Amino acid sequence: MKTIAKKFPILSSAIISVVFLALTRLVGNLWIFGNSVVALFAYEAVHILIPFLFVLTFSDLEVYKKGSMLKTFGAGGYMLLSQLFLFLVMLAEAFFSTETVWRTPVGIAFGAVTLFGIGFREESIFRGIVVNNIAKKYISDKKGVYITTIASGVMFGLVHLVNLWLDIDPFSVVIQSIVAMGAGFYFAAVYLRGGSLWALIIMHTLADAASLFGASFTMNNGTAADAIGEITLLNLTPFFVLSLLTLFLLRKEKCDGIVARFKSPE
Repeated sequence: MKTIAKKFPILSSAIISVVFLALTRLVGNLWIFGNSVVALFAYEAVHILIPFLFVLTFSDLEVYKKGSMLKTFGAGGYMLLSQLFLFLVMLAEAFFSTETVWRTPVGIAFGAVTLFGIGFREESIFRGIVVNNIAKKYISDKKGVYITTIASGVMFGLVHLVNLWLDIDPFSVVIQSIVAMGAGFYFAAVYLRGGSLWALIIMHTLADAASLFGASFTMNNGTAADAIGEITLLNLTPFFVLSLLTLFLLRKEKCDGIVARFKSPE
């Protein structure tokens, strides 16, 4: 499996992405253990186990050990600091508002676990497998760095179109997918620069915690689907910001360093 994935990384990555989505949806549809607290936490545990097994099958568990967290946080400084600031603003606003209806402590814990699960799943699949396998095949020059970044980012954006199957405004889903594509470019660039998957998981979780704060920790903002349904054309701005930041992260001298590392792997 690993040999095929590495020999045809773009095609295999697209197939892996679709199979992963189908499997997680199947688990959701076939879940028979109810909605008790234990069952809900078990459900999230299963959804964390699935990408772990995908990495074991199609890549290498070493992806969880490689890279420098500090260097990756440095490369992803914009995402780390901006989303931390936004999260703290949302937290302060909710804390001081008399209209906030907080979830129970267990509900807040479940919201945090769910957000971590999203970050773990998406980073494991799209950076741990997709970026790694495409990079090993194509990064021998600057062109390969861009092929890896663009291909993985496009896939990351397209998989968000799965939300079209939910009862959400299709226009909002398309905008969300375009923004996710920009995030895919950016996260790929940060990962290629720093190499720490755990740093990406933390940043991704923080970004989702900021954007889905109300739905995850309070009773005021409905569900995550409701939050997606509120996306408008104005929410397209991050795509352009993240795309420009990607170009900055992958400027010539930095691309040269990425190429050198892949030519002489640790």
